[in-house]
Amino acid sequence: MQNLSGTLIENYRLEELFFEDGPVQAYRGVHTGLKRERAVYLIQHTDRELPPDVYMAELTQNAQAAARLDSHLGLVKVHDVGVMEDVSYFTTDLLPDPTLAQQLRELNETAATWRSQTCWTCLIVWRGPWNTLM
Repeated sequence: MQNLSGTLIENYRLEELFFEDGPVQAYRGVHTGLKRERAVYLIQHTDRELPPDVYMAELTQNAQAAARLDSHLGLVKVHDVGVMEDVSYFTTDLLPDPTLAQQLRELNETAATWRSQTCWTCLIVWRGPWNTLM
């Protein structure tokens, strides 16, 4: 699917593509009327065995189920669901940066630094004064 940044999907102006995987794209979007930022997920209909109306009914049912769980602290709220041509969409709260990928990258860098420092410490201790006679 092509990058749709700058286009309008129903009431949402797509600002920035921040995730893409197969038929799914996620954008930072702004509701044009309320001026609120949301995460807008677009899903291109690639399953040709499922008619678009059945696909949309399933997506709506799943979105409604997720919306009922909006009081759970570990879940983002689903705000809207819809379809435009051959693309379904739903919107959720936009989580602040950093992303999980950024956090994992930072954690990995911290762990690598820690491992490096630990190895040097072990080497210094192993080659300490009691080991110089060998």
